[in-house]
Formats: sequence, C-alpha cells, structure tokens
Amino acid sequence: MAKQTGSSTSYVKLIATIVAVVAGMWFYNKSDKTSSSKKDDKPRKPKQEVAETRENNSTPVKPKSNTNTSTPRNSSNADLPNYAEDEAFPYPKPYPNATKGRQIIHHTAYTLSYYEKHEQAEWVAYTLSAKDLRGKAEREKESFKADDQVEGGSATPQDYLGTGYDRGHLAPAADMKRSETAMEESFFMSNMSPQKPQCNRGIWRILEEQVRDWAKDEQFLFITTGPVLRDGLKTIGRSTKISVPEYYYKVILKLGDEPKAIAFLMKNAGSDENLQTFAVSIDEVEEKTGLDFYPLLPDDVEKKLESKFDVNAWQWSEPRR
Repeated sequence: MAKQTGSSTSYVKLIATIVAVVAGMWFYNKSDKTSSSKKDDKPRKPKQEVAETRENNSTPVKPKSNTNTSTPRNSSNADLPNYAEDEAFPYPKPYPNATKGRQIIHHTAYTLSYYEKHEQAEWVAYTLSAKDLRGKAEREKESFKADDQVEGGSATPQDYLGTGYDRGHLAPAADMKRSETAMEESFFMSNMSPQKPQCNRGIWRILEEQVRDWAKDEQFLFITTGPVLRDGLKTIGRSTKISVPEYYYKVILKLGDEPKAIAFLMKNAGSDENLQTFAVSIDEVEEKTGLDFYPLLPDDVEKKLESKFDVNAWQWSEPRR
C-alpha cells in the first residue's frame, strides 16, 4: 500500500507542473499582446515620400507659356525700318504714312512705296550723312534694271526709249556712294520717274546738289522725295503705262537739338529761278500729294516742322549750273 501512495503523489506533481507551465505560457502571450496593443495606440507620423519632400522645399517653377513675346509685325508703317543708329536722329520711322494698296519695298539704302497704277514710287525715303557721301562707289559701272521685288512687275528700261523723258532717279545715284550694293540698287526702275531733261539735268539736279551740301554741314538728314501722282496724267511706255508727273517734291528733315525741315515743289520742267523760289511748307506738299509725312513723330514736333519753314535757317550754296 505504501508503494501505491508514492506513485499517486508523483502523478499529482507531474500534473501540477504541466498546469503551471501552460499557465505561464498563457500569461506571457497575453502580456506580450497587451504591450503591442499599447504601442499601436500611440499616434503615428505620416509617411513622407522623398520626392514630395524635395518638391515642397524647392522654389516653385512657373509653368511654361506658349505665348510669343516678340514684337508683333504690323502691316503698314511697322514694316518700315528704324533709323536710330545716330544720336542726332532720335525718332524712329519718320516716313510718310503707308498708303493702302501700295507696296513697301526695302533696299539696302532706301525704302520706297510703289504705286502700281502709275508704275513708279509715290515716295522714296533714305538717310544721308557726310559719311555716306565719302563712299567710293561709282555709277559708271551700273545700268538700269527692273526691280524684281515689285509684285506686279516694275517698269523696264525699254519703256522709256524714244519717249523724250529721262529715267530720273528719285533717290539720286550720287547719294548712294556709300556702297556698291547701294549704288547698284539705285538703278532699279522702281526708283525712276519720267522727268523732262530740262528738269532732271537742270533745276532738279541743282536741288540734289544743294541737299548733299546740307548733308555735309548738318551731318544727318532724312530725305523723302517723289512725284505728285493723280488720275488723268499722260502716260508713256511699251510694255506698261507709266504716268508722267507734272510736279515733283522733295522734303528734307533734320532732327536733333534744333530740328528743322524744308520742302520743295517743282514743275517737271526747266527753270532758271533760285531754289528758294520753290521752297514750301511740308503741309503744302501734303495737301498736293495726299500724303501724311511724319505721322510717327511726336505731335508737337510734327506740327512745328510741317506748318512753316525758314529759308534763312539753311546755308545756301552757289548753284552749279
């Protein structure tokens, strides 16, 4: 009986040990879960993407625009070039107003407004300085030629043959000595107008020489010259009809500290009169031609220069007849 009792006691101890181990494991697992639960209850910081952080810390980038910021080109006077290379000539584009239906053509040293109906320019404009006149280009090398830039085709040299009229330069060849190209382009037929020889080789030549003398003294001039065109004029020409003007004009503008201007209106004929006889205001030329000569000058400057003139403000040369 004693042996059986010892065996029972050992069995009870074994059961107690197993229960204790199981209870301990249960308690440990529960404690670990509780701890984890408490950790999860703490607020978490939001996860940040590296790229997001870099973007937020950088300077904002402006979106690209497809807008063209260059100066837009207009269809009339904006196509005319600026002459602002000289401080004595501060205002850009002192051209006549570009007339609807005319073609503006740019050459190296002058710009013109071609009037297809009359097969010649209604005005030619260019600058002239003492430096320009010291050029070495020679007219003897040149010949008259059609201007390929004229959209409808310019007059041709043959249109003048046998008519008794000179192919009269509007921008004189002697004013284009500044370069070989300028001299060559001065012989385009778009720069010609039918002048009577007595005018072209006489009083008109004297006027051109006087303007060159002024350019030497005044340093920088802007010159606009052309025919007075209207309906009903006589025409010449073989392949085309070229109007024969009855009058020509020349407008000379000197800007700077003491701006001044003078204009001339001459018949297409010879004359022994002094040049001062033909001097007029720019307003008078505008009335005769229908052109607005300096629309882009400041209004006060334009009014002062166009409304009156003073022959005594210019140094006159002895005419070389």
